[in-house]
Amino acid sequence: MLKAKQFLNDGKMIYPPGSYPADPMISIIMPTYCRGSNGYLRRAIESVLKQSFKNYELIIVDDGSTDGTAGVIAEMQALDSRILHIRHETNCGLPALRINEGLDIARGKYIAYQFDDCQWLPDALQHLHTAIIAAGKPCLVYGKCLFQTGDSEQVLGKRFDYAELTQGNQLAGNSVLHPRSFVEELGGYDYHIVMKRLNDWDLWQRWNKRYPFIFVDQLIARIDSGTEHSLASTSPYDLTGVRVMLDLTNRMNRLLPPNWAEGYLDDLSPVKRAYSPELVDELWRLHLAPWYEQHAPQLLDQPEYGQHTEKTANSLLVTKMGFDPSVDITILNFLSVPDSNVEACFIPSNQLTPDDLKLADVNIFHRSFYRSTNELQEKSLEFNRPVMYMMDDDLLGLHELGPEFSCFAPGEPFQKELVQHIATADMVAVYSPVVADAVRSINPRVKDLRTNILAKYIERHPEPRRPKGPFRICFAGTDARKQEFQKLFPALVQFSAEMGDQLEIHFWGFAPEGLPALRCPVFYEPQSLSYTEYILRLRGAQFDVMLSPLDDSSRAKKGKCPIKYLEITAARSIGIYSYAHPYALIEHNLHGIKASNTPEAWLEALRYAWKLGPEGREQIFQAARKDILAEYTTEAQSSSFQTIVETTMLHAMLREKRKENGVPDYALIINAGGDDAAARKLLRSAATLKGYGFQPKVSLLGEEKLHHAPDYKHFAASHGLEMVSHTDNASLDSWLGSHNFSWIHAANFDPDLSALSQRRSIPAMLGMPFAENAHSSETAEFLSPQQLHYIVKSYRQLVSQWWHTRTIAVEEVELSPPAPEQPPAEPPSVNNDTAAAPLIARKHHEAGKLPKIKKRRKLKLARRRKKLTSKQKRAKLKRRKLGKAALLRRYRKGRKPLKGARGKSKLKRAYATKRGTRKIKKASAKSKRSTKALRRKKRAA
Repeated sequence: MLKAKQFLNDGKMIYPPGSYPADPMISIIMPTYCRGSNGYLRRAIESVLKQSFKNYELIIVDDGSTDGTAGVIAEMQALDSRILHIRHETNCGLPALRINEGLDIARGKYIAYQFDDCQWLPDALQHLHTAIIAAGKPCLVYGKCLFQTGDSEQVLGKRFDYAELTQGNQLAGNSVLHPRSFVEELGGYDYHIVMKRLNDWDLWQRWNKRYPFIFVDQLIARIDSGTEHSLASTSPYDLTGVRVMLDLTNRMNRLLPPNWAEGYLDDLSPVKRAYSPELVDELWRLHLAPWYEQHAPQLLDQPEYGQHTEKTANSLLVTKMGFDPSVDITILNFLSVPDSNVEACFIPSNQLTPDDLKLADVNIFHRSFYRSTNELQEKSLEFNRPVMYMMDDDLLGLHELGPEFSCFAPGEPFQKELVQHIATADMVAVYSPVVADAVRSINPRVKDLRTNILAKYIERHPEPRRPKGPFRICFAGTDARKQEFQKLFPALVQFSAEMGDQLEIHFWGFAPEGLPALRCPVFYEPQSLSYTEYILRLRGAQFDVMLSPLDDSSRAKKGKCPIKYLEITAARSIGIYSYAHPYALIEHNLHGIKASNTPEAWLEALRYAWKLGPEGREQIFQAARKDILAEYTTEAQSSSFQTIVETTMLHAMLREKRKENGVPDYALIINAGGDDAAARKLLRSAATLKGYGFQPKVSLLGEEKLHHAPDYKHFAASHGLEMVSHTDNASLDSWLGSHNFSWIHAANFDPDLSALSQRRSIPAMLGMPFAENAHSSETAEFLSPQQLHYIVKSYRQLVSQWWHTRTIAVEEVELSPPAPEQPPAEPPSVNNDTAAAPLIARKHHEAGKLPKIKKRRKLKLARRRKKLTSKQKRAKLKRRKLGKAALLRRYRKGRKPLKGARGKSKLKRAYATKRGTRKIKKASAKSKRSTKALRRKKRAA
């Protein structure tokens, strides 16, 4: 892999002949490549020098131009001493890396960007600088830009909308102005080769998660698109590949200025950690191979990209018609948890293609209710991809809220599509027991989760409390609570009359239009769709009290989650809540103040919050903070989220095993041979997994040998577990044959149970595969989230490996033709040789016949030694992932085989001629020995 510093070391700084500015207000960064001879560069520089705002420096970074660009810059330096030239002899083809190089030496308080094929209007900097000073807070300001393509023109730039930004780039890079501190705090441009075309789009999304973007309604720049050497003409527009890179965990560290030089330009191992090999190959073919061929052909012989990276994480593809903060709360928050084994990529539904559905391990359809999204979900099922449907509100009861939601009434098109989404999903995730009950009649594979917030927003607060000032009240929400405010607003009017100027009332996202006037200062801020920016702004606002009225008379509002409780505590405020079902766990006067939904009760609650004083409110805040840290943080919910991901994958594997009620069965066997703890954990796992759409059936094998059998029966009866007793293996075998079990789990190892599972072709787990660091009380009725995640993951791996082995075994055996359909008298007897081949096609079991095993003993020994027949070797070689050299040849549309035995890569060994075979075999054997030694060291560690 290639580090950025290999393209930074040859940089040469050329200062102008005159005195260079000592303390510029704005630093302008301009990357350039081969625009000196066509006049574009001169025109761009002149548009900067003609600015009415004069206090700036212009840093031009030349990426190895060969057309006289250096002469043009030197000529302009002679005319103006504010120009600094950074000259490179090597062309890297990565403008983001050159911009970062300019940012690294910039000295201005603010940063602007200009490009060598663009022009600024004379007052561009003046408009942007005036706007950023007027904002009075850290922010990015941007204006309008005129795109010119031939005879057509298009203006880019309007009021900022984060949801629209997630659909595609809405800001021109040369129309923005921002503080230099943004780069130091949040990182600069991503210079990875895959991000080459859309790195500015990534930058705006990252920065807006922390700071607001303010629109300046002025024309700032003109851009001639499609010019020679432009990114649009030389780089692919791979929106899906960039989206995958956007949300990769542990990416931020590489983008901070101190780490730019050591960062890799071509590292695909983070993608390979979670996503399919096909996606990695596609990224290499579209981005890395063309770049290597043009800029670094010597790197084509380097070892395979990410060859030491194994798939250790699950990847999620999240789709929704439009992005909103609920995607952050329900999914993307979990990517920030340390050591998370989940990666996620968001793609709007209107940009999702069928091929995209093959990229990730699980496809999540988030609040979808359209015909188009249902077709995509059906495609996912056709591709045998696990599908989760996620719903954080009761969409099934949405029609109860008013005529504006009548399209969700029973029988309406949206409601039909919604029901279809829910019914066909492998797993449904909701955030309220009320919603779970409504969904269960459509799909029994449903689990209600808890909402969450990152612990860092609760643990630390940026500023101490303000010692004095007016009493500050805030409501942050949408028009969905307008009905409640119309009913309770008289309480605010009366309280504002009593307090006067001692009171401030703030509305965020909700405009109190048409409501009575308040007799105190009132402030309004529009809704922010960047959840991180909203939370950080909320934490700095220092409100004393926040309001959360809720009328739960309708099922739709009864199914709300208590996210307001978390946000209010993150703001270091105390909340006044309605006595409503979603806030049932909030204790009055301990975690907050609660009131009935009457103006009189809310007026008393407001007066009480005022009388508590700072000390009393701090006491309530600390109690709420402690409660949330224990129960509602993203870190505390991480195992539960990972469990539902694993559960979705497991349910997808068991689609054919589902009964008529949509739930698969599995068998639990409590047998003698170990301590009582294993049996108790097994029962607790069964009680817990019932809530995830599985139906465990318990067998007491040899009840007379189980000293705690009465306790097991009592536990099973109290948790609704079906339990039977078996005296011997024969009766157990008959029981296993009468059910379509997905897998067997026994408390203790027993070779006879292993033989039975092989006979019945049912995957079996003998023993308790619990993580050592996942502890829970032995007397607890359910498993801890960590234990549950570990055992579900073990079940999923068990079933996955079994199906994979089953497929191989069916290829290796020669099956006799099935007998005519007739009810078999009893299952055929199986000798020891047949039991050694446990994986048998189900249709032959049903027909009462067993397949004939060809060369059984020889195949058994071959499996033990991990040997393959020559036919299997050829098939494996055909399936093997192509190396980089082969992909490059495909890119060049040439297929010439390599001659000799140059190199040790897999592909070269495959194409090597007979002359070099011996040398290759020796090198291969040596490589295998070193690999085995490395594995032994890892296991010992």
